[in-house]
Amino acid sequence: ERQPELRERLVRGHALARRALVALVLDVPEAEVTAEQENGLGSLLLTMMPGTMALFLVDPDGVPDGTGLVEGMRALVGSEAGAAS
Repeated sequence: ERQPELRERLVRGHALARRALVALVLDVPEAEVTAEQENGLGSLLLTMMPGTMALFLVDPDGVPDGTGLVEGMRALVGSEAGAAS
């Protein structure tokens, strides 16, 4: 709030990062990434990165690989789907 220019730069930077991450994961050009993909998948990916990096700093041997992260997401989605019924 005290530095609106800085906040705006951070907002733009996060948007670019979300779009780039989606393009990388989906193996598509950034221009083909939809707003929904950027806001949904891109936000999820951007959110997961600092947590994974923190885990690595604290316990490098305990960081799950991609398969472990996917299994965790599947468990979360499965529990949410069951709770919604």
